Amino acid sequence: NCRPAECKFCKKVFVKKQLETHHQECESRLQPCKNKCGANVPLDQMEVHMRETCVHRVVPCPLLCGLQVREINLGFHQQSECVNRQRPCEYGCVESEAVPELERVVTKVPSKLMSLHLKYDCPERPVRCSLCLQDVKAKLTTVHDMQECGKRPVSCRVEGCLRTLPFAEREDHERFHCRFRLISCAQGCGERISFIHSGKHMNKQCPMRMLECPLGCGVRLRQRDVEVHTSDECIRRFSATNSSSLSSGLLSRTLSKLSLSQPSTPAASRPTTGKSPKY
Repeated sequence: NCRPAECKFCKKVFVKKQLETHHQECESRLQPCKNKCGANVPLDQMEVHMRETCVHRVVPCPLLCGLQVREINLGFHQQSECVNRQRPCEYGCVESEAVPELERVVTKVPSKLMSLHLKYDCPERPVRCSLCLQDVKAKLTTVHDMQECGKRPVSCRVEGCLRTLPFAEREDHERFHCRFRLISCAQGCGERISFIHSGKHMNKQCPMRMLECPLGCGVRLRQRDVEVHTSDECIRRFSATNSSSLSSGLLSRTLSKLSLSQPSTPAASRPTTGKSPKY
């Protein structure tokens, strides 16, 4: 009991009978970590261990989110929980589209700002078109509004029509409903006229419109055939010609009789009052 013995913790030499008591008081004796990390630490190094090396020590987040977490959980916190961690955009927008496609890098956004980025900033976010109600990528809205939207307002291309209508309806309007669209004459004259003037054309101008014989024979024929009919075909063409000749002859004889019954008067003795002589 009096022989020397070395402390297994501090390596100091004591009398063997004192060693057991020393082990209970040795400042270098091993003690389980107070943070319950599972490590046995010399008592005189406990504070340093708990402050610097213990995996259960509480440390501030290096991403400055304001939280303090156990060091053992810090990696998981930075990757999955921290509001300041960088996350790739959920819609896959890239930092620059000016570089080759294989070199493009997906934009990273702090987790706490992701919802705002997806709602207001991301060029790949879907935006609802107010006219056609389709979802369009934000970066393509200008092209969609100007060139692709089926309900964008456009003007009718038919000359004379001032109507504005949705693009998807323009083709049908121009072909079937526009009052100024060109149509072929329904009577077959071959002329193309605007729909709004077609009635006037067919009733008053079209050479294929139907008319009654002007000589009163009762035949209905096309306007272009009237001249040939009245001169060569109409059964009343001769009576109409004789009536015209008789009327002309009667008028000539009447004028002759009037001239013969008028007395000859020298020009000097004729009345100069400007009144017509009486017969």
